[in-house]
Order: sequence, then structure tokens, then C-alpha cells
Amino acid sequence: MGKTTNSKFTGSTEWHFYILKNGCTWKNLPHDLPPTSTVYFYKQRWTKIGLITNINRQLSEQVRIADGREATASLASLDSQSVKTTESAGSRGFDRGKKIKGRKRHIIVDTLGL
Repeated sequence: MGKTTNSKFTGSTEWHFYILKNGCTWKNLPHDLPPTSTVYFYKQRWTKIGLITNINRQLSEQVRIADGREATASLASLDSQSVKTTESAGSRGFDRGKKIKGRKRHIIVDTLGL
């Protein structure tokens, strides 16, 4: 059985910005958005074709230009953080420097924090 397209949802990025801002899980999406399965279907499709990456890149470039900078960054700052995980979290590593069992997450930003 194929997926049906919800014409009200086609082309909408409201869910994407909601998740970016609030960091919620799929099951906690607001009820005024389409069903989770529909949102997930479009998120996967848009990720596969590079649309989400392209939108983020274009928005970052617009912010940089509006701030009087070049469209792309020439310098970046890198940081990492060790985060404890629960026993049920699946694979985990061990940061010998901090002796924390869990995962290590990394972030890289430019001077504007993008």
C-alpha cells in the first residue's frame, strides 16, 4: 500500500522548524501538525534529496550576509562534550579523559554560532 500525500502538508516546513526549536520527539509533535507518519515520511524524503541541508545552508548564508560577512565561514570553533547514557541506550563508549560511560557529542560553529 503506497503513501498518500496530504495536500495541506505538501511543501510545509513548519514541523521542521518546530523540531529544531523545541527538540521534541516524534510522538510529541503538536496535534495541529499532520500525523507523525506523514511528517516522518516527508522528513525522510527531504533529507534523502538534500533539501533540509540546502535550506539550512541558504539560511546560514543569508544571516551571514545580513551581518556584513562573507556568505561562507572561513573559521570555525570546535567543541565536544561527554554525555552519560542510560543502560538501555544501546551502544556507548568510554571517554578515558573524563571517565564517563556514554556518548561524546561534537559541535562546530562559526563566529555567529551557525
